[in-house]
Amino acid sequence: MGTKSSLLVATIIASIAVYLSLYWRKTELPKHYLDDHYFGVQKIKDGDKLPSDNVKIEKFTINIDDSVLIDLKERLNKSRITDSLDGVNFEYGFNSEILKKLVDYWNNQYDWRSVEKSLNQYNHFKTQIEGLSVHFVHIKPKEIASNKVVPLILVHGWPGSFVEFYKIIPLLLTPKNGVVFELIIPSIPGYGFSQIPNKPGFNAGHAARIFVKLMKRLGHDKFYYHGGDWGAVIGDYTAKLFPKSLLGFHTTLPGLPMSPCVLIKTLIGYFLPNYIYDHPEAESKMLTLQLIPYLIKETGYAHIQSTKPDTVGAGLNDSPAGLAAYILEKFSTWVNKNYVDKPDGGLFEKFTIDELLTNVMIYWTSETIVSSQRFYKETFPKLMGSENIILRSPIKKEVPVGVAVFEHEILRIPKFAAQIAAENLVHYEIMPRGGHFAAFEEPELTANDIKKFVARCIEAANKKPE
Repeated sequence: MGTKSSLLVATIIASIAVYLSLYWRKTELPKHYLDDHYFGVQKIKDGDKLPSDNVKIEKFTINIDDSVLIDLKERLNKSRITDSLDGVNFEYGFNSEILKKLVDYWNNQYDWRSVEKSLNQYNHFKTQIEGLSVHFVHIKPKEIASNKVVPLILVHGWPGSFVEFYKIIPLLLTPKNGVVFELIIPSIPGYGFSQIPNKPGFNAGHAARIFVKLMKRLGHDKFYYHGGDWGAVIGDYTAKLFPKSLLGFHTTLPGLPMSPCVLIKTLIGYFLPNYIYDHPEAESKMLTLQLIPYLIKETGYAHIQSTKPDTVGAGLNDSPAGLAAYILEKFSTWVNKNYVDKPDGGLFEKFTIDELLTNVMIYWTSETIVSSQRFYKETFPKLMGSENIILRSPIKKEVPVGVAVFEHEILRIPKFAAQIAAENLVHYEIMPRGGHFAAFEEPELTANDIKKFVARCIEAANKKPE
């Protein structure tokens, strides 16, 4: 057996051992997330009464100070970009020649003030929750008539932002089958224009509680939820800790359930795919041995951010060119892993240069790259330790779940695994194209799938005996 084969076998054995140890570890759902916390700037001691929030909802307009834009130009002019190796595309990360062109466009052609105007076409607000000023976009439909208005929160991930959803806003505001959406699109605290948590510990569980509070403050005790990436993790916490708040949970990145049944069925499916899978051709390719080295290759950033986020963050917050390379590399390989072989990383297959830079600008102008990375340190160690119950406990039957599996998503799970992860899986759809940034890449596919899921939830609810 060669060195590579031995390493692969060792990795598989270690992965299975970790997997099973997580499954059999006895823990309970972390109930402390049900309690109020405080993450604001005021200093408090154990036992102190938590400061009261200002519950007023205030209009917010994106208007970055000129001094920030002047400083950005000065830094872009002084960018030091190391040349790429000969004949290399994106195999070593972000290609330097493409980065130079990107920086030049950013510095000389990109018009932030025009982008600001476009972003402000929808109403933005801020409200204080647990000491944090939480930013959100709130759009109420105009074409109500006899349509049923459905509240839907859309939650982004890393390294995305609320702008990921701008393309699907008009699609979700268009009524279909008597249903139209009221949209709430927040920035996770520590991202974009939401305040950076001032206390350690703010993670996906706390974000779930804060978003439930936000929706209640807007008058929605029950609502639909859509999310991918961190939005999916926050949604998972919401479904398990606050199930009575959810009318339904739709996701593009469901967690792989920690159950021996998944291992057993995957093994059987390798030999008898027609016996295990509803769609053997597509589903049999989701959980394969090739996934392990791919995840190892693509998740180095997560290890850094889960351990020492402030170290790498210091450089990224200081260099706009470095920040762009770090963020936009993910808009290459996470859209399609084969884009690594393209000279431009396939960056412009699904996005315009302005769309990509706007997402980077959200991080730059708000100086939230460090706090966004801290979210990994606060969440991942708990998920892999004391709160692994979140990974292995299914979403209970009272929450309908819908899964959209996009062709090039980083981790895709077959329907049987989704049924283990959610006791009430009412919708499972395999998409013909698209990757990690579903709404940003494929707005029509994403919007239509959300609509289809909600329609099924409403139909099922109408059939329930009173």
